[in-house]
Amino acid sequence: MVVLPKVLFGYPDLEIAVRGTAELMFESNAFFGMLMFSFQRDNYERLVHQLQDLAALELGEYLISVNRRVDRFSKIYCCCHFSMATFFWFMPVWTTYSAYFAVRNSTEPVEHVLHLEEELYFLHIRTSMAHYTFYVAIMWPTIYTLGFTGGTKLLTIFSNVKYCSAMLKLVALRIHCLARVAQDRAEKELNEIISMHQRVLDCVFLLETTFRWVFFVQFIQCTMIWCSLILYIAVTSYSVALAIYDSEWYKFSISMRRKLRLLLQRSQKPLGVTAGKFRFVNVAQFGKMLKMSYSFYVVLKEQF
Repeated sequence: MVVLPKVLFGYPDLEIAVRGTAELMFESNAFFGMLMFSFQRDNYERLVHQLQDLAALELGEYLISVNRRVDRFSKIYCCCHFSMATFFWFMPVWTTYSAYFAVRNSTEPVEHVLHLEEELYFLHIRTSMAHYTFYVAIMWPTIYTLGFTGGTKLLTIFSNVKYCSAMLKLVALRIHCLARVAQDRAEKELNEIISMHQRVLDCVFLLETTFRWVFFVQFIQCTMIWCSLILYIAVTSYSVALAIYDSEWYKFSISMRRKLRLLLQRSQKPLGVTAGKFRFVNVAQFGKMLKMSYSFYVVLKEQF
């Protein structure tokens, strides 16, 4: 319902096309990531059962505290996610209808604020209030579905990574306490630690198998969204320079020509998003950042 119009029905201009493409990538990131996760449902069920078995063996205060933190964080995250989805749906509706009822001249066009930039099949959602009302009704379940899908994916990944990490810490704690175990029980304790460690490694392997393609899709599509938003800024900046050039500047006075020349020079200056006002964020810089991050990781890994 939402993706096909973005692909088949086009956009009014280039700026909206870039913004709509970035939204399409965001939507596909949420739904396609969950689709890849659903293909690994069997592995995920084995992971959950394995973690439950380990928790039954090592149900200590540390694991209980981890579970409480995960539970508290999940509830806070769900409340924030629900609030943002509600705000995202409500504000365009409130803005559009407020502008519509405030207009005194019936011939004056009202700008419709859309939740997602697209031409919804054959509906005139940018000009007709009746069609816009139908569009708003469609967007209500769509936005909440997007929020639910994306939130579920992130919470599932976060909680399982946290539990696997907690199990590995429990193995390390048992090893630290091994010196305080009686000599006649030390070897048995060590065997249990080895068995537990192997089961935790199996959990990590199942975790990696379950989410490897989800992470891959997330990485690729986030990069594409980033590039699309940067392109949107560049295209908007270019439109200013083009508008000045097409403004029949030769008919203006000398004073206005000078001011337009300054405005043209300013609009030709490269624009974009910077990281801390040091560098423009672009694809080349993104690649360098990845290489540098991996280099730091290798150095830190060697240290620890």
